[in-house]
Amino acid sequence: IAASWAEQRFSEQREALDLAEHQLNAMTHYDPLTNLFNGRAFTEMVTQVLAAREERQALAVLVVDLDNFKRINDSLGHRSGDLALQQAAQRIRAVLGQHDMLARFSGDEFCVLTLGAWEHAQATAERILDQLRPPFVLGDTQLRLTASIGISQYPEDGLNFDALFRHAGLAVGQCKASGRNRSLRFNPALELRAQEDLSLEQDLRRALNENLLSVHYQPIVDGRSGRPVSLEALVRWQHPQQGFISPERFVGLAEQHGFVAELDTWVARRACADLVGLLEEGHDLRMAVNCSALNLSNPQMPAVVARILERTGLEPARLTVEVTENALMNSLGAAIRTLDAVRELGVKVSIDDFGSGYSSLTYLRQLPVDTLKVDRAFVREIAEQANDRAITAAIIAMAHKLGLKVVAEGVEEAVQLDYLRENGCDFIQGYYYSRPLPLTALRDWLAERPLTATVTTA
Repeated sequence: IAASWAEQRFSEQREALDLAEHQLNAMTHYDPLTNLFNGRAFTEMVTQVLAAREERQALAVLVVDLDNFKRINDSLGHRSGDLALQQAAQRIRAVLGQHDMLARFSGDEFCVLTLGAWEHAQATAERILDQLRPPFVLGDTQLRLTASIGISQYPEDGLNFDALFRHAGLAVGQCKASGRNRSLRFNPALELRAQEDLSLEQDLRRALNENLLSVHYQPIVDGRSGRPVSLEALVRWQHPQQGFISPERFVGLAEQHGFVAELDTWVARRACADLVGLLEEGHDLRMAVNCSALNLSNPQMPAVVARILERTGLEPARLTVEVTENALMNSLGAAIRTLDAVRELGVKVSIDDFGSGYSSLTYLRQLPVDTLKVDRAFVREIAEQANDRAITAAIIAMAHKLGLKVVAEGVEEAVQLDYLRENGCDFIQGYYYSRPLPLTALRDWLAERPLTATVTTA
C-alpha cells in the first residue's frame, strides 16, 4: 500500500511539474494578453529563419507601432488599453498570410515577419492600416486608432534580426514625424536623421527648461470692422547653431518623446502673461493657445489650465483653447470630457482646421465648442475653386445655425476677404492683416489700430 501511495504521489508531482513547465514555456514564448508570440520568441524564430535562408530569398520585418496609444491608458484606464491591444492584435492577424509571423514586442508595438519582396511587404502594411481604420469599441466608448509601420527588407536593409528590427524602428519614427497613419521603408538617410533628431531633442529640452523658446502672436480681426479682437500664440525656436527650426519638426519631436504637454504648458503660461500685460495697456483682446492631440486626452490638462489662469490673473473668458479636428475625432470620448472640464472653467474652445478631417454634423452638435476655424486649404483656393467657395460658405452657415462663431485662417488676398465678408464670416486671420509677430512688434502693430474692438468673442 505504501509503495502504491508513493507511486501515486510521484505521478501527481510529475504532472504538476509538467504543467509548471508548460506554463513556464508559455510565459517564455507567448504574450499573455494577446496570445501572440512575445519579443523573445519572435527574435529566436526570425534568427533561425534567417540562418536557414539564402541571401537571394527576400523577406521583410514590419514594426507596427500604434499611434498615440498612451492617451487611451491615460484617459480611459489600462483596462480599456488592454482591450484595444487585444482588438488590434486580432485585426492585424486577420490580414496576414498563412506563413507570416506576428508578435507583440512591447506595450503598443507589434512585429510581423512576412516572406517575399518589397512589394508584398508594402501591400501587407497597407492591409494592416486599412484593417485598423474602423473605430475601436471599448465598452461605451468608440475611438479611432491608427498605426505607423516601418519596413526593413532582407537582405538589403540588414543581414540579422537586430539590424532589421532597428532599421524598421527608424522608419516608424519617420512615419510619426510625417503625420502617422502610414508605412515607410527604411533608407540609410534615416540613420543620419535619427542622430540629428536625438541631438535636436536634447537641445529642445534644454531650450524649454532655460526659456530659450519664444512665442509669436498672429492677430485675429473682426470680419466686419477689421479691428483686432484676438491673438493666436505660436511657439518659435531659433536654434543657436541651426537657426530657425520649423514648429512642425520640433513640436513633432516633443510629441514623439513625451514632453509635448510641458511645451503646451510653457506656451500657454507665456501667452497668458503677455495678454495680461496687453490688457493693462488698454487692448481689448483674447488669446488662443493650441492644445496637442496627446494633451487633449490628458485628464490633468484642465487643472493645468486652471493653475495658469490663477497664477497669471487672466480672466478665463479671455482664453481660447484650440484643438484640431483630427485630434478631436481620434479620441472623441476623452476629448469631450477634457473640453467639458475646460469650458467649466469659463474658457472658450475652438476647433482648428475644420473641414480637413472627418467629423460629422451629428458629432459637431455634441462637441463642447464655441468657434470653428475654417481650414486654410479651402480659403486658399476661394478665388479659383467653386467647390472651395461652396464648402466655406456652407461651413459658415452651418456654424451660425449651431450658434458657433467662425474664424477663417490663411487669408492673404483681398478677393478672399471679400468673399468671406459677403458670407458673414465672423473673424479673419492671415497675412492679409499680419504675419505672426514677436511681442514688441505686435505692440507696434496694435499701436496703429484702435485700442477697443466692437467684438470680443473670437
